[in-house]
Amino acid sequence: MGVELVRRGGDPIVKVRYAAWLGADGWSIDVFGGANHPLVVAECERSGPVTGLQIPDFCVTEITDDRRFSNESLAMEPYSGWAPDFAAELAHDGPRFRQDFGPNTHLRL
Repeated sequence: MGVELVRRGGDPIVKVRYAAWLGADGWSIDVFGGANHPLVVAECERSGPVTGLQIPDFCVTEITDDRRFSNESLAMEPYSGWAPDFAAELAHDGPRFRQDFGPNTHLRL
């Protein structure tokens, strides 16, 4: 996959991945550098369905179904170029979190 992304072009994806246990779940937290700074993406890691999720309070919105945040999209259109538009979108629409896998709760850290 990585070789294919290089062939397609775009900026390299620079990120550091951290693993953390927060509440009842393991999380992968990607801190992006380069053209995608200051993007931080957190993903819950479970072996089964993600139900009754405890969302850490540093998470601002769900991006699972948002193609703009895929590595391929970030290589072609880095976050730094559209971060102000995304901030305005969040201010207008508010945060969104999927509820179709059961109710979520917020985890205060």
